[in-house]
Amino acid sequence: MKLQYKFKINKSHIFIPLFILMVVFVFGVWFTTETAIGATMVERLKGKILLQVEQNGESWYVNPSSDTRFYLGRPTHAFDIMRYRGLGISDADLSRIPIAGSDDSIGDENLQQRLSGYILLQVEQNGEAWYVYPNDLKRYYLGRPADAFDIMRQLGLGITDNDLTQITIDGDSMDVIVEDPVLEEQEPDPEPDPNQPPPVIYLPFSDELMPNGMSPMGETIEHDGPEGHRGIDFGWADPLILPTIRASMDATITTIKAGTHHIGTWDVATQNGIYGVDYTELESVNPNLQVGDIVQVGDFIGYPQDTSNDPESEARMIHWQFGIADYQEVFEGFVDLHLCPLTYFASEERTTLEQLWEEVALPKFQENAPYLCNGYYEGRDDQSDYE
Repeated sequence: MKLQYKFKINKSHIFIPLFILMVVFVFGVWFTTETAIGATMVERLKGKILLQVEQNGESWYVNPSSDTRFYLGRPTHAFDIMRYRGLGISDADLSRIPIAGSDDSIGDENLQQRLSGYILLQVEQNGEAWYVYPNDLKRYYLGRPADAFDIMRQLGLGITDNDLTQITIDGDSMDVIVEDPVLEEQEPDPEPDPNQPPPVIYLPFSDELMPNGMSPMGETIEHDGPEGHRGIDFGWADPLILPTIRASMDATITTIKAGTHHIGTWDVATQNGIYGVDYTELESVNPNLQVGDIVQVGDFIGYPQDTSNDPESEARMIHWQFGIADYQEVFEGFVDLHLCPLTYFASEERTTLEQLWEEVALPKFQENAPYLCNGYYEGRDDQSDYE
């Protein structure tokens, strides 16, 4: 006799594991699909410049060696990306990649494909930078920061925010700059102490990138008027050199504003009691600086402007000035009683500055302005010299 067993099946017990399996399956398919889409997106866009069209046109570079994206920011930031993310290449190999716009259309296709999207540095020359555009596999000369930025944006490809988020931001990428530096002015200390001890000041650049051109105080060749030049201009002849301008004095940022004398430049004023140091005609300002911030000697202020289109000027320069700020309240927050700075420099800094002037002084200044402080400003290093 066969024994028969009856089992009473609880349908809910079957439904729960089936539901769990379904969720796991759907999630797995979704996760795999999302990963594949992200990987496909990166593969398709590696080496390209992307423009964030749903925002403010922010530009990004997808590094083909890391499959991550770098924010390009302003021209000088894009230039930094070129220098630090570029790949060195010999002249022989570079010649096998046709230059965009040239008649030479024959190149080494395998090499072009392998270096597609890379920024190449001509290490056997002066470090000239080239970008191999993935769409035509030709190289584009990046030149100066402003030129590089323009070319990279011209070759840029629009992308939606959703697609862009599928490409990981590189850990070394700078933060997105939402807007230009704060265009505000802040009142300095309403009652600065006129008897404060004088500050000790330092050169606004590092020893590694010394300027090779200067325009001294009081010269009247390039600056009209009885007073002549009211500060010191520092210049660098090589446009590929991008020195950083550093704080000369412990101070408070009192003003960041669009340049007064040259369109597209920036002026920064700092103040320590009654004394001020101004950094004007900058190409760009440290995006992390705001009015009211305290800077210490050596802190990053900005980059000097590119003047290489002017045949009579150095490739890069800034105007630097020292004196009493808001003495006559002509330019609020800025120096308006200009002082010869020599006696305020730290001893070694003054020696360096005077030696530098001897090395780079232009012949045209020999009669008109042979010293660092000339004419009206010779010997004027204290407020009492004006009273």
